[in-house]
Amino acid sequence: MSAVAPGNSASRRLADEVLGPLLARLTTLKTLVRGEDQDLLEKIERELAELKDVVSRVEEREMEIRYSFDPIERHIDDALRGVPVASDGIRSKLSVVDAELDIIKAKVRTAYNLSSNDCCCRQEDGSARQSQTATLARRREMEMIRHQQSPQMRHLRLAVGGFEERLRGCVLCLAAFVEDDITIKKRLLIHWWIGEGFVESSIEGNSRFGELVDKGFLTPLPKPHCSKIHRCKMLPWMQRDLLPDMARRSAFLDSDLSRARRAILQHGRRVTPPFKFNPAVRAIYNISQKYVQLGEGWFAEMKELRTLQLGQWRQFGPLEQIADPIKSHIEVSGTEHLADLDKCTNLRNWDKESPSCISWSTSTCLSATYS
Repeated sequence: MSAVAPGNSASRRLADEVLGPLLARLTTLKTLVRGEDQDLLEKIERELAELKDVVSRVEEREMEIRYSFDPIERHIDDALRGVPVASDGIRSKLSVVDAELDIIKAKVRTAYNLSSNDCCCRQEDGSARQSQTATLARRREMEMIRHQQSPQMRHLRLAVGGFEERLRGCVLCLAAFVEDDITIKKRLLIHWWIGEGFVESSIEGNSRFGELVDKGFLTPLPKPHCSKIHRCKMLPWMQRDLLPDMARRSAFLDSDLSRARRAILQHGRRVTPPFKFNPAVRAIYNISQKYVQLGEGWFAEMKELRTLQLGQWRQFGPLEQIADPIKSHIEVSGTEHLADLDKCTNLRNWDKESPSCISWSTSTCLSATYS
């Protein structure tokens, strides 16, 4: 969503961009120290890990508040588009927005221990009890609207469900990109489709990409003075509501990475050894983890792995890179385990260029040419 830019949280920067790399460096330093020095290093490592855990919990609170603005954006967009057909439709949407704001203010007060007189959390008129009663009534109305199945959404679900299997697979891949206001690299999206077998070549992938643009699933983002499309976005309501729900219902994506056939690495759900993926996993796609630690034996057991995307799938513009160079930074450690990729005989899509800091083993699989 546009209300709060992702990645600007101070705690997020501290946990991911300061404490994460420090812990990684301490792991390397462990091999160089002995005796009392090692005891001191382990103490420092424990305390840094505890601090990182605390900072991460603060970040989760901030993210919860941030994403609370999503329904507000959706209801205002619906009102502007004239989605409600009843004469009082806009009024009902505004009532829902008003209730959502009360919920957000309560979350802010709880997260930062504010009184009701602080900031925007003041009750401007009427008693607090009357306001709470009205808020509960609006919240019930909001829940009814949120959970009702609109004819438009039912029609779209039926339409996607009726797609030819490979086209439906291309559409459901989009459900992995759950963050708001993101720009996706067209090339990496097509390479994922190739790895899954949804398209056979880049030419067919470009054709399929154009089909999804025509159907309204993707919005192309042209560059000035360039006739080719290199990046795209999704409509927010489709990204938030339609595709993730369909991907879960059809078991295309699974939040349990230990059993998922398509493992989506996301910020806040870091996987570290001795965690094991499902041996039948078909795709590992890094969506929002800045520091990826590979585990021993991961790839040796992945006979069905077709797509491995560890690096940056987003498309950042020059101004974004200048304003925040760390935003596109991704580090991968434990790269010696990539030597096991030669056992992944079905691997078709391996993007080995995108991570910012990585040392690739020369003995790893070099047959995956779609990178």
